Amino acid sequence: ARGAERHDRFLLPEVQQRYRDQIADWRDGRGWAEPPAEVLVEHCRRMDERLASASVQLLFVTLAGAYHGSPAVVAHERGLVDTLLRYDDVVRFPDLFDPRLRFDFRHFTREGARVFTAQIAEDFLRQADER
Repeated sequence: ARGAERHDRFLLPEVQQRYRDQIADWRDGRGWAEPPAEVLVEHCRRMDERLASASVQLLFVTLAGAYHGSPAVVAHERGLVDTLLRYDDVVRFPDLFDPRLRFDFRHFTREGARVFTAQIAEDFLRQADER
C-alpha cells in the first residue's frame, strides 16, 4: 500500500507542479544538489581500479531521477573512472523526465522503466562498439 500511496501523492496537482518546476530549474541549470562526499567519489575510483585490475570493466550509470550530484559523475569528470553513461540531463533525455513515465520523483512506472532500459541498452552497445 505504501507504493500506491506514494504514487497517488505524486499525482496530486501541487506535487506535479513541484516536479515540473524542478525539471524547469534543471533545464535552466539551477537547483543542482550539493557535491557528493569525497569518500563516495574515492569509493567509485577504488571500485573501478579493483575491477580493472581483474580485467573487468565497470560501467557507471546515472539515473534520470530527482536528484543530482552523483559521486560517479564527479569521479568521471576527474578522470578517476573510465566509463559512465549519464541520464541525469533533462535537456538531452526529456522523455525520461516526463511525469507520465514516473511513479514518483525517483522511480519510473513500468512503461518508464521499459523506455529507460531500452535507452541504456542502445547506449551500452554503442559505447561497446566504440571501444
